[in-house]
Amino acid sequence: MADPHQLLGPHEVLAGSGRWQVRAWRPGATAMTLVNANGPRVEMTAISPDGLFVADLPSATVPVYGLDVRFGDNEYSVQVDWKRW
Repeated sequence: MADPHQLLGPHEVLAGSGRWQVRAWRPGATAMTLVNANGPRVEMTAISPDGLFVADLPSATVPVYGLDVRFGDNEYSVQVDWKRW
């Protein structure tokens, strides 16, 4: 894919709807949790065995979030800063 941001990251489901879908890809990940800075943590759903995960959440603006990523028994956290893109 020439521009991975067309698929990955936060995308408003419908303009003005206040609903966002966040997609993240971590090859080999067994589970992923979206850590919403302005709300509850959301378990992401694997939509591909290759490590592609998705979560839906309500937010009036682009959500601020991090990711907890699991690889079997190992877990690490990723802070996502979309303002730098």
